[in-house]
Amino acid sequence: MYFPTTFREGSANTISFALASNTKKEYLDLYTDFIREKKQQTEVKLFATLTSTAAVESALKKIEDKRKFSEAHEASYSLGSLLYEWLI
Repeated sequence: MYFPTTFREGSANTISFALASNTKKEYLDLYTDFIREKKQQTEVKLFATLTSTAAVESALKKIEDKRKFSEAHEASYSLGSLLYEWLI
């Protein structure tokens, strides 16, 4: 059965951030710093486009098939976390 990369990789980030944090604020601060750092990475241009809900939805659709989008694997960790954060 196919398990989307965003869920697989996103769960790894979400759970590791939660385990590394003692409070909700600490978790959110850690996650915020992580996304800020990712958005500054010039080799993954997709992160700089994450400026709205619609942009995040578009990015999630883009990375569905890593064969069609070269940034998909690297982006799947951060965008998967963002997806989990939205669900939570």
